[in-house]
Amino acid sequence: MDKAVQLTVERHTYTRRYWIALGVSLLLLEMGNYLNAVSTEYSSAVATGPILNDLGFRIFGFRPIYPDIADAALLIANIVFAVYVLGKRLYEDIPFFIGSIAIFEIFRAAILPLTPLPTPIESRNFGLFGSVLLTGGTFPSGHAGQAFLLFFLARWRDRKSKYAMLAIAMLESFAMIAGRGHYTIDVVASFFIVFFISTVARKYWHTLRVGMVRSD
Repeated sequence: MDKAVQLTVERHTYTRRYWIALGVSLLLLEMGNYLNAVSTEYSSAVATGPILNDLGFRIFGFRPIYPDIADAALLIANIVFAVYVLGKRLYEDIPFFIGSIAIFEIFRAAILPLTPLPTPIESRNFGLFGSVLLTGGTFPSGHAGQAFLLFFLARWRDRKSKYAMLAIAMLESFAMIAGRGHYTIDVVASFFIVFFISTVARKYWHTLRVGMVRSD
C-alpha cells in the first residue's frame, strides 16, 4: 500500500475510534450522574441514626461560609482543569478524562447505599448552588473525590499549576469537613479511591490509544 494512502487510512481509523471513545465516555458519565442521583435518593430515604461524632468536626469549628467555599472550590477546580487541558492542547486525552470521572461516579453510586448514614449537616440547601446534598449517603465524598481526581488526571507540566490544583483540592476537602458536608473518613477515602481509579484508567487508556493508531 502506498505510504500516503496508508497514513490516510490510519488517520481515519484513529479519528473514528477517537470519536467512539469520546461517545462512550460521555454515555458513561451520563450513566454515572443518573446512578448517583438514584443512589443518593435511596440512601436518603433509608438513612437512620444520629449524626456521628467526628474528630474533624472537633478540630474544625463550623462556619456558615464553609459550604459556600466547598462549592466555589470545586467550581474553580473544574475551571482550572479545563483551562489547563485547552491551554496544553490535551484534546486527545479528553475521552480519558471524562471516562475517569464517569468511573468514579459509577463506583460512588455503587457503594453509597452500603453506608446510608445521615449527612452531618441537616439542611438540604448546602453551598452556593443549594440542594447538592440530600439527607443520607456520605461515603465517599463526591466533592473531594472529583477535586483530587482532576489533580491526578492531568500530567501537570509546571509546578505552579500542579500545586495550585493540589491546594484547591485540599481546600475543598477542608471545606467539606468543616462545612459538615461529609465525615472525615468520606474525604480521606475519596483521595485513595480516585488515586486508584486514575492510575488504572491511565494504564488502560495508554493501551487503548496504541490500538487506536493501528489500522484494521
